[in-house]
Amino acid sequence: MKIKYLKFVAILIFSFSTYSQVTVSVQDLQYTNNGQPAIYPTNCGNIDLASSTSTSISFGINLSKPNGQVVGLSDLRVYTQKSSSDSRIERSWTQIQESFWSTSVPNTYLTTASFSINSSDFNATGGTLFVVFKSSGNVEYQTACSFTITKTPPPTFTLSPTTLSIPCGSVAPVTFSYSNVYSTPGVTYNYSYSGWTFVSQTPNSITLKPANANILPSNFSLVPIVNGVTQPYKVCTVTRAPFTTTSAITGSGVVCPGATTTFNLTDSSSFSNVTWSIPEFDVATILSSTNSSVTIQAITSGAFTIKAVVENACGQTQTINKTFNIGVPNVNPSNNTISGIYDNYAVNYSPFQIGVFPVENATSYIWTITGSSYPSSCTNRPKFSNGSATMTTYSNYATINIGSCVGNYVVSCRPANACGQSFDIQPKGFSVGSSNSENPCDNDPIPMGLVLKNPIKVSDEIVLNIHHSQLPCDTSNNLKIAKQLTKEEVENIEYTIDIYDFYGRKLLSRKEKSSQIKISDTNLSKGKYIINISNDLGNIKREILLVE
Repeated sequence: MKIKYLKFVAILIFSFSTYSQVTVSVQDLQYTNNGQPAIYPTNCGNIDLASSTSTSISFGINLSKPNGQVVGLSDLRVYTQKSSSDSRIERSWTQIQESFWSTSVPNTYLTTASFSINSSDFNATGGTLFVVFKSSGNVEYQTACSFTITKTPPPTFTLSPTTLSIPCGSVAPVTFSYSNVYSTPGVTYNYSYSGWTFVSQTPNSITLKPANANILPSNFSLVPIVNGVTQPYKVCTVTRAPFTTTSAITGSGVVCPGATTTFNLTDSSSFSNVTWSIPEFDVATILSSTNSSVTIQAITSGAFTIKAVVENACGQTQTINKTFNIGVPNVNPSNNTISGIYDNYAVNYSPFQIGVFPVENATSYIWTITGSSYPSSCTNRPKFSNGSATMTTYSNYATINIGSCVGNYVVSCRPANACGQSFDIQPKGFSVGSSNSENPCDNDPIPMGLVLKNPIKVSDEIVLNIHHSQLPCDTSNNLKIAKQLTKEEVENIEYTIDIYDFYGRKLLSRKEKSSQIKISDTNLSKGKYIINISNDLGNIKREILLVE
C-alpha cells in the first residue's frame, strides 16, 4: 500500500512539472542578402549578413505545451539583440488565442515569421536572434538556443597624421602611417604626393621628405583599393608653419635734426629680402638701405617709426617696428615730477636722495638748486653731493645735503642729450627751518629705491620695501595728519600697489599691510612699467620697473 502511494506522488509531481512547460523552437530558417540566393543555416547556427545592407529572413516556429495546459491569450515575438548588454528589438509579433492550439498530445501550434534586418543595426562582433512566447500570465518561454548574427564590416582605413605644418627651410623626413582597421582582404594602396621625395616604406607606412626646402609640398593622399574597387581617399593636409623671428632694429637712441644715422637689423642673413619704410616722412626720410641696415636723414624734432618688412626664402613676411625720437628728450609733464623732497626740513638734515622718472632719449640730467630769503653771509646752503648747487648726472637720481642756511629753495631738473637740453621737469620747492624745526618725518625721507631689485627678469618676483617712515608728508596737511598717528596706527596702514604699462592700462592692483611685499603673479612681459604705491594719506611713490 505504501509503495503504491509513493508511485502516485511521483507521477503527480512529474505531471505538474510537465504541465507548466511551453517549448519554443525554430525550424527551416533561411535568409537572403541583398536579393542573392537564399542561405539555410543549421538550427541555432549563424546568420552572416556579410556586407549586405538589407537581409530578408523567414522561418517556421513550433510551439508545444502539455495537454490541457491553459495559457490564455498569448504573444509570440521574434527579437534581435545588438549585443548581450543592449535592449532587444522586436522584429515580428503574433497573438495566439487558446483555440489556436491543436488537440493532439502534446498540444501544438505552428506559425511562421518573416522580416528584414539591416547590417548597420549590428556590431562587427555580432548579435543574436531568438523567439519568446509569453502567456496571458506574463510567463515567458524562450528558444533553447539563439541564432548568432555576424557581418563583414565595410572596409575602413586610417591615416596619421591628418594635418602637417612644415617650417620654411625644413627637409626633415615625415612618416605617414596607415591601417586596415578590420583586416579587409584584397587591399592594395596607391599614393599621391607631389613635391615629396621617397625615403622608405613598410607594410603600414611610407616615409617621405620635402623635395625643396623652400617650396611647400602638396597634401599627401592615401588611396585604398579593395579587390579592384577604389575606396574613399585618406588625406593629410600640408601647410606652411607660421613665420616667426627674433630679429630687432638697433641703433643710437639719440637722433638730432639734420643728422644722418644708420640703424641695423639683427639676424638679417636669414632673410631673402628686407623692405624699409618710415611712415612719418615729414620727420625723417630714408637715404639708403640694404637687407642689414638703413640710413636715415632726420628732418625735424619728433617721433618716427622705422619699419622693416622681412621676407624669408618661402615668401613669408613679418614686420619689425622700432620708434625713435628726434631732438632733445621729450618730457611728459604728467609722468615727470621730482620725488623724494618734503616741504620742510630742519638745518643739517641728513643727506637724502631725490629722483625723477627716466625720460625717454635722455642721456644725462642737469640738476639745479636756487634759493631766496636766506642770509647772504650763510655759505652752507643746500647743495648736491658734488658740493655745488648744480650737478649733471647720468642717472635719474641725485643726492642733496640740506646745509645750515635757513630759507626757501627750489630744485629743478632738465634732461639732456647730444641734441641739447629739454625744458625743466616740474620744479620742487622746500623750506629749511631752524634747528628747533620739526623734521618732515620721524626718519629719513622716502628712498628712491623702493623696488629692491630693478631691473628684473620675466620670471622674477617683484620685491617692494615699505616702511612707516615713508608716509607722504610733502604737503602741510599730510604732515599734520601723519603727526597725529600713533606708531601702531602707522604700522597698520594699508598700502595699495598698482602696476601700469606705458599706455596707462592698469595691469595689477593689490592691497597689503606688510612692510615687505612680494609679488610673483604679475605675468609681465619684457618692457617698462610704472609701479604706484599709495595709502589713505596720499601717494607715496611712483617708480619705473624694467623687465628684461
